[in-house]
Amino acid sequence: GLSAEVLKRLGSIQGQLWESWDELLNAVNVSPQEVSVDALRELLRKHALGNPQILRDDEFGKIWFQQDYRFETPKAQMMFRINSTEVYSSPRNAVLSQLYTDAIREGFNEFGYPVRLAGLEYGINVDKEGINLTFSGYSDRIPELVKTVADRLKKISIDQKTFKTLKEIRLRRYQNFHFRQPYQQAFYFRNLFLEGRKFSIFDYEKEIKKIKLKDLKKFANKLYSRIYIEGLGYGNLRAETVSEAAEVLRIKLSAKPLAKSKRFKNTVRQVNAGASYTFTRKMKVENSAVVTDIQVGQRSPELQTILMVIETLMQPQFYNDLRTSQQLGYIVNSGMSVLEKTLGLVFIIQSGEYNTETLEQRIGVFLEKFNDSLRGMTDAELNRIKKSVLNSKLQKTNSVTAEAGRLFNLAFEQNAEFDVNSREIRALEKLTREDILDFVNSYLLTSKQRKLILRMSGKDHEAGNSAGELISSTAKFKKLYACPQHCLP
Repeated sequence: GLSAEVLKRLGSIQGQLWESWDELLNAVNVSPQEVSVDALRELLRKHALGNPQILRDDEFGKIWFQQDYRFETPKAQMMFRINSTEVYSSPRNAVLSQLYTDAIREGFNEFGYPVRLAGLEYGINVDKEGINLTFSGYSDRIPELVKTVADRLKKISIDQKTFKTLKEIRLRRYQNFHFRQPYQQAFYFRNLFLEGRKFSIFDYEKEIKKIKLKDLKKFANKLYSRIYIEGLGYGNLRAETVSEAAEVLRIKLSAKPLAKSKRFKNTVRQVNAGASYTFTRKMKVENSAVVTDIQVGQRSPELQTILMVIETLMQPQFYNDLRTSQQLGYIVNSGMSVLEKTLGLVFIIQSGEYNTETLEQRIGVFLEKFNDSLRGMTDAELNRIKKSVLNSKLQKTNSVTAEAGRLFNLAFEQNAEFDVNSREIRALEKLTREDILDFVNSYLLTSKQRKLILRMSGKDHEAGNSAGELISSTAKFKKLYACPQHCLP
């Protein structure tokens, strides 16, 4: 192992950036008597985080690449998001996009088994931005898999009978929403209220009944008319292999470029300070649930670390009080909420015995007590929590797949801020009790809260009263907080 002195030097340069391995080694400044330079180089090669490199950045897309030095396996993962305005331009197109991925997946079944035997995996799904493709497994075989999949992306090969089956399965998923756990339905409505653009599953249920196989085939031909490819390759790969795979996708789809102004970007409605709104829905199941969402602000290292500290303190207290002591329900949780770039705190209780009025009130009482406990927190308590949060920040991903997912998220969801973890660690180190108290006074006092309360009332429960202003529909709330003036990314 390394001596305490060498480890101390490594700690002192944490979070800094270097242009090369040699520059990093010089910064550590060790003598051959202290440690083998080759051994140190090998250690740093595995544990220092190098930023991915851009292989392509033009009107057709942006492709990132990073060689794996940590896991040292003959495996890799490629991830591509093919941005298209068609996938979420209307409720009908949203349903067509889902049926499209179902049909393509079904068409892949004929070669799925031999692909898995070859040590490969592939996936296709859809989000609001576009079609997502993943390829993983033995790196030397991935390029051929990309070509095989790319060849089939514009072909709907299923017959009428299979289409009818897929359509029925998808329709049942929409219909079964009414029987999902109440707290899951509450989160769905939370997103429906707050997201700048989100279509209702109830609209999907109406639209899917009108769609025919010929509509799906027509949609598949139009889907890739204009595209922008976001991609990342990670693992035991050459940069050229990733570039070639992205180019194969572009050529096979024979599309025109999608302008930046046309690409989908979601936003979040920002509730006014001091405002509290309540939405109540009657359930077809017995249990009631309340989800209270308190918005705080836009993502930053400082805000993220404060919320992580508060979450670490709050979670066990909330559970022990409302689940263990009060026995309000069997699903009890709390923590930091993240919706796009908007951060906040969320509280969840689901109960078969208590109605939504009681659950809502108990959450409010807990928050008042918790605020008081934060005001009385000592420096020693804060340092203990900060150490716990730091340990969680230092945890590394444990697989090629997990690391590829992390890098893709940073590249395309967090503006390629690959050093964000170091920035958050530095913000954590500077965090003081005064910062926590300022946070409480700025966001958690009742007069400052930006709150949305989702109450799913069990079929045999009376909903009762609520402290929030009642909202009868998503349409009214969206009119009250119309985008773009009330929305942020």
